Amino acid sequence: MVNADYFTGLKAKISDAQSCDEIQEYANEASAAVTGALAEIGKQLEALAPILALLSPPSASPGAIVGYLTGLITGLVDPIVKPAFTYPSIITGLMAELANINTELTAKIAEFNVGSITPCSITMPSATPPTIPPALVSAIEAQNPPTP
Repeated sequence: MVNADYFTGLKAKISDAQSCDEIQEYANEASAAVTGALAEIGKQLEALAPILALLSPPSASPGAIVGYLTGLITGLVDPIVKPAFTYPSIITGLMAELANINTELTAKIAEFNVGSITPCSITMPSATPPTIPPALVSAIEAQNPPTP
């Protein structure tokens, strides 16, 4: 899950920042933390691609093969794939925290720029979330069908 304590602490550091350089440092730190977590999730999602193909047994196979594949899915594949079901919410949480950090940075910059001869300006590095494979989306939806 998203480490809310880390982001709360980082927002406090931003609020207490004493220089524009310090704010830039925190912007870089926030972006690096989110980008690193997103990259790790992306690697995990890529590694899951071949396994996700096994989530549904072939319908035209003989009963013994279907039984074997079903056992393989429930005994091996499901335990490997199920933790990835949390990735979409983790990604959403990370992007929300990055937006909160950006809001905090903007407020602190505005505070520094009041009456300043040299305006404070920083660059917030971007973070791009990985794409959730359609097979994972389908599996999540199958586990959590919409309520009518």
